[in-house]
Amino acid sequence: MGYGGEFFKPGTAEIAVNNQHGVDSLNMMKALSEYMNPDFLTHDSNATSAEWKAGNVALMNMWGSRIGALKGDEVDAAVVAATATAGPMTVGGGTTAASTLWWDGFTVAKNISDTDAEATFMAMMHAIRPAMLNETTSPQAVWLIDGYEPTPAAAGVFAAAAMGTKPYPMLPYAGLMHSAAGAELVDFMQGKETAKEALAGLEAAYTTAATEKGYL
Repeated sequence: MGYGGEFFKPGTAEIAVNNQHGVDSLNMMKALSEYMNPDFLTHDSNATSAEWKAGNVALMNMWGSRIGALKGDEVDAAVVAATATAGPMTVGGGTTAASTLWWDGFTVAKNISDTDAEATFMAMMHAIRPAMLNETTSPQAVWLIDGYEPTPAAAGVFAAAAMGTKPYPMLPYAGLMHSAAGAELVDFMQGKETAKEALAGLEAAYTTAATEKGYL
Protein backbone atom coordinates (compact mmCIF):
# COMPACT_ATOMS: atom_id res chain seq x y z
CA MET A 1 0.00 0.00 0.00
CA GLY A 2 2.86 2.35 0.81
CA TYR A 3 4.29 1.90 -2.67
CA GLY A 4 0.93 2.77 -4.23
CA GLY A 5 -0.21 -0.77 -4.96
CA GLU A 6 -3.47 -2.57 -4.28
CA PHE A 7 -4.16 -6.06 -2.99
CA PHE A 8 -6.77 -6.85 -5.63
CA LYS A 9 -7.69 -5.54 -9.06
CA PRO A 10 -10.57 -3.10 -8.50
CA GLY A 11 -13.99 -4.71 -8.56
CA THR A 12 -12.63 -8.25 -8.77
CA ALA A 13 -11.22 -11.04 -6.61
CA GLU A 14 -8.12 -11.19 -8.80
CA ILE A 15 -4.96 -10.67 -6.77
CA ALA A 16 -2.77 -7.73 -7.78
CA VAL A 17 0.47 -8.08 -5.85
CA ASN A 18 2.65 -9.89 -8.41
CA ASN A 19 4.23 -6.73 -9.82
CA GLN A 20 6.93 -4.16 -9.11
CA HIS A 21 5.02 -2.84 -6.09
CA GLY A 22 5.14 -6.35 -4.66
CA VAL A 23 8.84 -6.79 -5.44
CA ASP A 24 9.67 -3.47 -3.80
CA SER A 25 7.60 -4.38 -0.74
CA LEU A 26 9.28 -7.74 -0.27
CA ASN A 27 12.75 -6.31 -0.72
CA MET A 28 11.98 -3.68 1.92
CA MET A 29 10.65 -6.35 4.29
CA LYS A 30 13.80 -8.39 3.81
CA ALA A 31 16.00 -5.35 4.45
CA LEU A 32 14.10 -4.55 7.64
CA SER A 33 14.46 -8.12 8.86
CA GLU A 34 18.17 -7.49 9.40
CA TYR A 35 17.18 -5.34 12.39
CA MET A 36 14.69 -7.83 13.83
CA ASN A 37 14.82 -10.63 16.36
CA PRO A 38 16.29 -13.69 14.58
CA ASP A 39 12.98 -15.50 15.21
CA PHE A 40 10.92 -12.87 13.39
CA LEU A 41 9.17 -15.50 11.27
CA THR A 42 7.57 -17.04 14.36
CA HIS A 43 6.79 -13.85 16.28
CA ASP A 44 3.13 -12.86 16.29
CA SER A 45 1.80 -9.68 17.88
CA ASN A 46 1.63 -11.32 21.31
CA ALA A 47 5.28 -12.33 21.15
CA THR A 48 6.44 -8.95 19.90
CA SER A 49 4.40 -7.21 22.60
CA ALA A 50 6.14 -9.34 25.21
CA GLU A 51 9.53 -8.34 23.80
CA TRP A 52 8.55 -4.67 24.01
CA LYS A 53 7.34 -5.00 27.59
CA ALA A 54 10.66 -6.65 28.48
CA GLY A 55 12.51 -3.63 27.13
CA ASN A 56 14.15 -5.60 24.31
CA VAL A 57 12.84 -3.55 21.36
CA ALA A 58 13.67 -0.03 20.23
CA LEU A 59 11.14 0.46 17.41
CA MET A 60 8.05 -1.53 16.50
CA ASN A 61 5.32 -1.33 13.89
CA MET A 62 2.22 -2.56 15.75
CA TRP A 63 -1.57 -2.58 15.51
CA GLY A 64 -2.89 0.68 16.94
CA SER A 65 -5.30 -1.25 19.14
CA ARG A 66 -2.42 -3.05 20.89
CA ILE A 67 -0.65 0.05 22.16
CA GLY A 68 -2.66 0.39 25.37
CA ALA A 69 -1.34 -2.92 26.68
CA LEU A 70 2.24 -1.77 26.17
CA LYS A 71 1.66 0.99 28.70
CA GLY A 72 -0.31 -1.08 31.20
CA ASP A 73 0.19 -1.26 34.95
CA GLU A 74 2.03 -4.59 34.70
CA VAL A 75 4.73 -3.11 32.45
CA ASP A 76 7.95 -1.79 33.98
CA ALA A 77 7.65 1.93 34.64
CA ALA A 78 10.85 2.70 32.75
CA VAL A 79 9.49 0.96 29.64
CA VAL A 80 6.17 2.75 29.93
CA ALA A 81 7.91 6.12 30.28
CA ALA A 82 9.98 5.42 27.16
CA THR A 83 7.04 4.22 25.07
CA ALA A 84 5.58 6.72 22.63
CA THR A 85 3.34 6.28 19.59
CA ALA A 86 3.32 7.93 16.20
CA GLY A 87 1.59 7.64 12.86
CA PRO A 88 2.46 5.04 10.25
CA MET A 89 5.73 5.12 8.38
CA THR A 90 6.10 5.76 4.68
CA VAL A 91 8.35 3.76 2.38
CA GLY A 92 10.63 4.35 -0.58
CA GLY A 93 10.61 8.10 -0.19
CA GLY A 94 6.87 8.27 -0.79
CA THR A 95 4.15 10.07 1.15
CA THR A 96 1.51 7.32 1.23
CA ALA A 97 1.17 5.57 4.58
CA ALA A 98 2.61 2.05 4.50
CA SER A 99 -0.35 0.85 6.49
CA THR A 100 -4.12 0.40 6.41
CA LEU A 101 -6.92 1.61 8.64
CA TRP A 102 -9.15 -0.85 10.43
CA TRP A 103 -12.31 -0.23 12.39
CA ASP A 104 -13.51 2.81 10.49
CA GLY A 105 -17.04 1.39 10.37
CA PHE A 106 -18.94 -1.88 10.24
CA THR A 107 -20.88 -3.86 7.68
CA VAL A 108 -23.98 -6.03 7.60
CA ALA A 109 -24.10 -8.99 5.22
CA LYS A 110 -26.54 -8.51 2.35
CA ASN A 111 -27.49 -12.18 2.04
CA ILE A 112 -29.18 -12.55 5.43
CA SER A 113 -32.81 -12.03 6.37
CA ASP A 114 -34.14 -8.57 7.14
CA THR A 115 -34.76 -9.72 10.70
CA ASP A 116 -31.15 -10.86 11.16
CA ALA A 117 -29.84 -7.73 9.49
CA GLU A 118 -31.86 -5.54 11.84
CA ALA A 119 -30.71 -7.52 14.87
CA THR A 120 -27.08 -7.28 13.73
CA PHE A 121 -27.34 -3.53 13.24
CA MET A 122 -28.96 -3.05 16.65
CA ALA A 123 -26.26 -5.13 18.35
CA MET A 124 -23.46 -3.12 16.79
CA MET A 125 -25.11 0.21 17.57
CA HIS A 126 -25.55 -0.98 21.15
CA ALA A 127 -21.84 -1.82 21.31
CA ILE A 128 -20.83 1.71 20.29
CA ARG A 129 -23.31 3.62 22.44
CA PRO A 130 -21.73 6.59 24.29
CA ALA A 131 -22.40 4.92 27.64
CA MET A 132 -19.69 2.40 26.77
CA LEU A 133 -17.03 5.08 27.25
CA ASN A 134 -15.40 4.92 30.66
CA GLU A 135 -11.96 4.88 32.26
CA THR A 136 -11.50 1.23 31.34
CA THR A 137 -12.52 1.38 27.69
CA SER A 138 -11.16 4.80 26.69
CA PRO A 139 -7.54 3.63 26.18
CA GLN A 140 -8.81 0.85 23.92
CA ALA A 141 -9.94 0.79 20.28
CA VAL A 142 -13.27 2.56 20.77
CA TRP A 143 -13.02 5.44 18.31
CA LEU A 144 -16.35 4.58 16.65
CA ILE A 145 -18.17 5.78 19.75
CA ASP A 146 -19.68 9.29 19.66
CA GLY A 147 -17.94 11.57 22.12
CA TYR A 148 -14.66 9.66 22.09
CA GLU A 149 -11.63 11.86 22.70
CA PRO A 150 -8.30 10.42 21.51
CA THR A 151 -6.04 9.17 24.27
CA PRO A 152 -2.23 8.85 23.94
CA ALA A 153 -2.76 5.18 23.08
CA ALA A 154 -4.78 6.19 20.01
CA ALA A 155 -2.32 8.80 18.77
CA GLY A 156 -0.97 6.54 16.06
CA VAL A 157 -4.39 5.63 14.73
CA PHE A 158 -5.56 9.23 14.52
CA ALA A 159 -2.30 10.24 12.88
CA ALA A 160 -2.90 7.49 10.33
CA ALA A 161 -6.36 8.85 9.62
CA ALA A 162 -4.99 12.36 9.22
CA MET A 163 -2.49 11.03 6.65
CA GLY A 164 -5.30 9.63 4.53
CA THR A 165 -4.33 6.03 5.20
CA LYS A 166 -6.44 3.69 3.07
CA PRO A 167 -8.91 1.33 4.73
CA TYR A 168 -8.12 -2.35 4.69
CA PRO A 169 -10.20 -4.14 2.02
CA MET A 170 -12.81 -5.98 4.07
CA LEU A 171 -13.47 -8.56 1.38
CA PRO A 172 -14.45 -12.21 1.90
CA TYR A 173 -11.40 -13.44 -0.03
CA ALA A 174 -8.82 -11.30 1.80
CA GLY A 175 -8.22 -14.15 4.25
CA LEU A 176 -7.22 -16.41 1.37
CA MET A 177 -4.58 -13.87 0.41
CA HIS A 178 -3.28 -13.86 4.00
CA SER A 179 -2.99 -17.64 4.04
CA ALA A 180 -1.23 -17.71 0.68
CA ALA A 181 1.20 -14.99 1.76
CA GLY A 182 1.98 -16.73 5.04
CA ALA A 183 2.81 -19.94 3.21
CA GLU A 184 4.58 -18.57 0.15
CA LEU A 185 6.76 -15.72 1.44
CA VAL A 186 8.75 -17.71 3.98
CA ASP A 187 11.29 -19.03 1.49
CA PHE A 188 11.96 -15.51 0.25
CA MET A 189 12.48 -14.18 3.76
CA GLN A 190 14.91 -17.06 4.38
CA GLY A 191 16.85 -16.25 1.20
CA LYS A 192 15.73 -19.38 -0.67
CA GLU A 193 13.70 -17.61 -3.36
CA THR A 194 13.71 -14.34 -5.26
CA ALA A 195 10.94 -11.80 -4.71
CA LYS A 196 9.49 -12.60 -8.14
CA GLU A 197 9.44 -16.33 -7.41
CA ALA A 198 7.72 -15.76 -4.07
CA LEU A 199 5.09 -13.49 -5.59
CA ALA A 200 4.41 -15.97 -8.38
CA GLY A 201 3.89 -18.66 -5.74
CA LEU A 202 1.63 -16.39 -3.73
CA GLU A 203 -0.46 -15.57 -6.80
CA ALA A 204 -0.77 -19.23 -7.78
CA ALA A 205 -1.72 -20.37 -4.27
CA TYR A 206 -4.28 -17.62 -3.85
CA THR A 207 -5.77 -18.17 -7.31
CA THR A 208 -6.22 -21.88 -6.59
CA ALA A 209 -7.89 -21.19 -3.24
CA ALA A 210 -10.11 -18.41 -4.60
CA THR A 211 -11.19 -20.59 -7.51
CA GLU A 212 -12.06 -23.45 -5.17
CA LYS A 213 -14.16 -21.08 -3.06
CA GLY A 214 -15.96 -19.70 -6.12
CA TYR A 215 -14.55 -16.18 -5.99
CA LEU A 216 -12.78 -16.59 -9.33
